[in-house]
Amino acid sequence: MKDRGLQWQPHAGCFVWDQERVIEVSSPFPQNIYFILNLGHFLKRFQSLEGMTQKLVWLPTWHQARQICTSIGVADSRILEMVQHSCLADRDDELLGLYGLILDHL
Repeated sequence: MKDRGLQWQPHAGCFVWDQERVIEVSSPFPQNIYFILNLGHFLKRFQSLEGMTQKLVWLPTWHQARQICTSIGVADSRILEMVQHSCLADRDDELLGLYGLILDHL
């Protein structure tokens, strides 16, 4: 989604992927995924919000993904169809489905 131009403003409550392994502190989540609880700690490492957006990949939560869908014009009917007609076993799979809808609209 980042490569397709999804914009985001780093703030507390975001999950991010440190693809380049800039953060030297190990994460409690797998595969270098971090949760921004204290923005100040991240700003110390990345120097600015722009530095964070350049180096980190935002992983929207389910709620954030739904907000993105609304803001980019994904119809609620498409979301409902994705949920009803797929083999989504749990909320994680639904989140991946929302990511797919976002990608389709970017």
